Amino acid sequence: MPEEWEICSINKLIENNIIEKPLDGNHGNIHPKSKDYVSDGIPFIMANSVHDGILDLNNCNFLRKEQADNLQKGFSLAGDVLLTHKGTVGNVTIVGKISTPYIMLTPQVTYYRVKDKNKITNIFIRYFFESGKFQAILQSLAGGGTRSYIGITKQKQLPFVLPPLPEQKAIAQSLSDVDAQITALDQLITKKRNTKQGTMQQLLTGKKRLPGFTGEWEVKKLGDCLIKNPEYGINAPAVPYSENLPVYIRITDISEDGRFLPEKKVSVNHTQSANYFLETDDLVLARTGASTGKSYLYNLQDGKLVFAGFLIRVKVNPQKLDAQYLKSFLNTKAYWDWVNVMSMRSGQPGINGNEYAQLHIPLPPTLEEQKAIAQILSDMDAEIVALEQKRDKYKAIKQGMMQELLTGKTRLISSY
Repeated sequence: MPEEWEICSINKLIENNIIEKPLDGNHGNIHPKSKDYVSDGIPFIMANSVHDGILDLNNCNFLRKEQADNLQKGFSLAGDVLLTHKGTVGNVTIVGKISTPYIMLTPQVTYYRVKDKNKITNIFIRYFFESGKFQAILQSLAGGGTRSYIGITKQKQLPFVLPPLPEQKAIAQSLSDVDAQITALDQLITKKRNTKQGTMQQLLTGKKRLPGFTGEWEVKKLGDCLIKNPEYGINAPAVPYSENLPVYIRITDISEDGRFLPEKKVSVNHTQSANYFLETDDLVLARTGASTGKSYLYNLQDGKLVFAGFLIRVKVNPQKLDAQYLKSFLNTKAYWDWVNVMSMRSGQPGINGNEYAQLHIPLPPTLEEQKAIAQILSDMDAEIVALEQKRDKYKAIKQGMMQELLTGKTRLISSY
């Protein structure tokens, strides 16, 4: 560390009156219960309200101001740095402009408040809390799993690095500039996704026709558009990934938007694996649990994949149904409404092969129109993927910058 940077603890910052004593929400009998929630009032902040660097006030609970005013602690103000410390540990944000006098924290969230603005900035605290080294120490002290927890006493023991204020501001500004790029890309991605949803609603129902296409649409059952009945995957456990064994695709290896997730590859070791390799235009559907309805269209670029037993494979008849068109339909609201109804008929989430075969699909009169629609939507998907990759590149750049700037390896001395 640079000589002029002070290495201390959170507790030292408190003792030196640089920050106020950090506090979380109310424990015990005074802690508000679910019956106390109202539709509007003082935001009641749980750990899941802090994510992706933001404070989500759209999906939180609320308390009556009269009740909140009488609580003992947890009154967080605009400018406070929030750190989640129970269950979900390590999420960080800064409280922005709020329409209420304060927000009320639960015992899952701690606020950090600057006391001496000539010594430290809240933005620097936020970025330091997000840094890899701080997060590693935080997670090790909190333990693992769903019961992760690090109370205020342990939080005070956490290390902190304090550069001179001008350098703090320079570091924060550099990281904020990258964050602004990430936020702009997130907003553009959201806009593109919304545009695609609108386009799907128009094109996949026949409400809007592409130039050159006419004729009446019809509704067919998925089973009538397949070359064989839906097939269940292999019933075998996953084993650690090996180049000598096939790659295994399970429900958990499929993203919410239907892509294969290769980050944590696993393999399957079974004598019948060769019978379960996915082929071009094969599509698999999740048949059980909370992920029922999730789908994946096989992509050759993902390599050879063996599909697991909680997935169902459908093989489209290329004379009746275009696989890309089917993939697009499986992302529509109409499809997910059907899944929500069908999956709960037995009392627990699940749709079997016979039930999937009964799925009704609106189809244009020609394969050419199916393919044209699928191509437009595929192009939109490609544009979204490219934006996501660009955003992820900025996130990686930010992580690298944090590693350099928050350890003093790279100095911004000329900035102050």
